[in-house]
Amino acid sequence: MDLLRQLTHRKQTSYMYRPSRRLVPAVALTGLISAVLGLDHLRTDDSDPLALAQSVSSAYQQLAEEVGPAVVQVKTYGTVRSRRRSLQEGSGVIIRSDGKTGTVVTNYHVITGGDQFRVCLTDGRVLEATEVGHDKDTDLAVLSIKAEQLTTASLAPEAEARVGEIVLAMGNPMGLGHTVTSGIVSGIGRSDLNIAFYEDFIQTDAAINMGNSGGPLINLNGQVLGINTAVAITKDDNGLAFAIPSRMVRRSVDDILRYGEVKRGYLGVENHSSWRAGSLVDAARAKGFEGVSRIAISRVTADSPADQAGLEVNDIILTINGVRISDQRSFRTAIADVAPGDRTIVEVWRSGKQLKLPVIVAGRE
Repeated sequence: MDLLRQLTHRKQTSYMYRPSRRLVPAVALTGLISAVLGLDHLRTDDSDPLALAQSVSSAYQQLAEEVGPAVVQVKTYGTVRSRRRSLQEGSGVIIRSDGKTGTVVTNYHVITGGDQFRVCLTDGRVLEATEVGHDKDTDLAVLSIKAEQLTTASLAPEAEARVGEIVLAMGNPMGLGHTVTSGIVSGIGRSDLNIAFYEDFIQTDAAINMGNSGGPLINLNGQVLGINTAVAITKDDNGLAFAIPSRMVRRSVDDILRYGEVKRGYLGVENHSSWRAGSLVDAARAKGFEGVSRIAISRVTADSPADQAGLEVNDIILTINGVRISDQRSFRTAIADVAPGDRTIVEVWRSGKQLKLPVIVAGRE
């Protein structure tokens, strides 16, 4: 995706990239449900189109009623030219509560530049929020609010979203209040969008709703499948929407709550250019290599985890911690997902052989 320039719009959370595409951090979904959502009590006779439509509508209402109160509006304030003003607005979702305080997840770009934050609940309460921490590399931030009787939405399990899966997007577009839209998962593992350093986005069909940034993408179990982040807008694309998957959200939130920052793994290698790596892969294929990886090591840092594990220059990296490596994005994300101090397995192709090397990953500075 060709992205040349980023513009931030005040009073509404939006990034725009020109000239070929614009990525606007405001996401919602649109589409039609073609099934009855797998809820037995909502099933009806398929020969009655009206009854089927009513069942689908009831399912939407049920999910909206259960999850909706956990979705909040986030308002960010700061000082500009010695004057206090509202900087931008977005959405968020309450994922934890101990009965007295709540944990809100939103996008980092929703709170960027602010020093005061307010969270608006669907029941009308407006609460002062404090920043617990943020992860600029994934565009996530965590806020804390003090309140009782909070509704929470749980993060979906580690398993990836499935293409074709029906989803709902919730948020507060344009400050209008609680909004629900629908669609499907169009793709997974999307990257090279220049939205964040670590990218592994869920793609979904979507309408453009300014202010939905930070709101949840919900699956049919009422779980947070991802955090809505951006939409690409061109006359050709017609709005491609992207959400940060729950796996990345959970990792960032857990670290922020525990350490105040996200701790990521460090291996200690540099990789060949795509052209050089391609040449090494082509040569390896003559010796039986059948993998998809185009990541080959060009340098191993002395005394690094890679050096201590025995990785060598020109090794082709196949998997890290069981995750298949194909490109720079998957390599970078796989290493970052390993907690410092953890033992993992790096699988490589070397001189016609496939090797599994145990590595104790260090912390990224």
